[in-house]
Amino acid sequence: MADLSPQQAADLDRRRAEFAPFFADAMPVLVDFCTVLELETPHEVLNNPEPFVEPIAQWLSTQDLAAASHDDRVWLSCRVGYFIGEVFVRRYSGCWFVDDLPASNWFSHFVVGQFPRYPYARIAPMQMAIDLIDSSGDLHAFLMDTSAAIEAST
Repeated sequence: MADLSPQQAADLDRRRAEFAPFFADAMPVLVDFCTVLELETPHEVLNNPEPFVEPIAQWLSTQDLAAASHDDRVWLSCRVGYFIGEVFVRRYSGCWFVDDLPASNWFSHFVVGQFPRYPYARIAPMQMAIDLIDSSGDLHAFLMDTSAAIEAST
């Protein structure tokens, strides 16, 4: 790994310390999100998120995201970010981790990657969720575009 500046080293250390609580929150937050949306068998999102893409995409499409308060946007982006991350963890056999590559756009962010077939690919699900909500975008399109980018990273 390249030498880090003192600020980069401090940021990376801080984010590594924050990772365990972040990851521990992911599963209960995801199940709660699916419960709030009244989806059937919400706990199954943990092992198989794909069947939840359509109902979550439909729900998102009915929301006036542009009019949502800051607190609502934060609440939603957290849940959608965890969901996006888990979709790609399962789809490509990846994992969550703290990006420690100083040259990466996502340095010190929580990312999903280490995909066996696409070892150089990584995504930033939390940023993707913010971008999705800010654009009032289409979850299907975000997932499709991200899959294409991952598969092109060989």
